Amino acid sequence: MGDGIKYDAKEWIPVVQKAAKNSGGLRKVKGEPITKTTLKRFTELYTAEAKLATLVKRYQRYAEKDTRKMLAAGRKKDTEDQQYAADIRQLRP
Repeated sequence: MGDGIKYDAKEWIPVVQKAAKNSGGLRKVKGEPITKTTLKRFTELYTAEAKLATLVKRYQRYAEKDTRKMLAAGRKKDTEDQQYAADIRQLRP
């Protein structure tokens, strides 16, 4: 047998958790609008801040979902490996 894909929970889980922690470092942008101005430059800035805040929030949700999927993939790989190993043991005389 060759060197196939290996899964080691002791290695996989910390890597995934580190990736999740790094993506959590983004913080929501909170601007303080000046309510008595209608200058286009300021209103565009507030609109851009709102868009950025929305994008950060969407990315954080994506990263959380992706982390859950990566952990589930690792667990599935581990379960399959255990089943395949059991199947091979049963086939041996």
